[in-house]
Amino acid sequence: MEFDRNIYDTSNIDWNKINALAKRVAKETKAPRFEHDVTILETKERTVSCGFLNLQRRVETYQEKTAIHIVEDYWVLEQRIYWSEEQKNDLIITEKDCNNYCLRSNGALFFCTDGLEEVAFYKTGGSYYNKKGGSEERAMNDEDVTLLDFWALHRDFDETNLVLRDSRQCSEEIKFNYQTKGEGIIKLLNDLLAKKI
Repeated sequence: MEFDRNIYDTSNIDWNKINALAKRVAKETKAPRFEHDVTILETKERTVSCGFLNLQRRVETYQEKTAIHIVEDYWVLEQRIYWSEEQKNDLIITEKDCNNYCLRSNGALFFCTDGLEEVAFYKTGGSYYNKKGGSEERAMNDEDVTLLDFWALHRDFDETNLVLRDSRQCSEEIKFNYQTKGEGIIKLLNDLLAKKI
């Protein structure tokens, strides 16, 4: 099937169909939800014996690491990472934005993002990370849904940087099989229902 951009551009997103399918998938899917491990550093207090013959008592604080396995209340349908790299003097600065298109266990579709900046010293070999701004979480909108109809990334080189951009920003021809807006999210939801994700 040949892609016709005019047909796509004049189509409308069928939110009723998408939301009904999202609720069905959340109810019926057997696929595991998003899981990850975190380590929590807790400050605790304890009473210790001290002094001559350990007759005195004092309270001291200490830190204890606790590992927790978290099962979130959502599935990640699609994750897209956009990054750029820039070289300045003896530094390599890499900025990454991780965009997640997700389905909650109650059937709500939402978007969340996190940004990270890594600064690497290529002469001395060290590096450090900064979290860029704050994370964002919101309900999916028309732009999110139409973005999922397009290929994820396009590589674009300028003089010194490699920049990955949303494919809709490209001037070259975009080829894919969706004739109407929203078919990308519908495919992702059906794949989750069929446990292909």
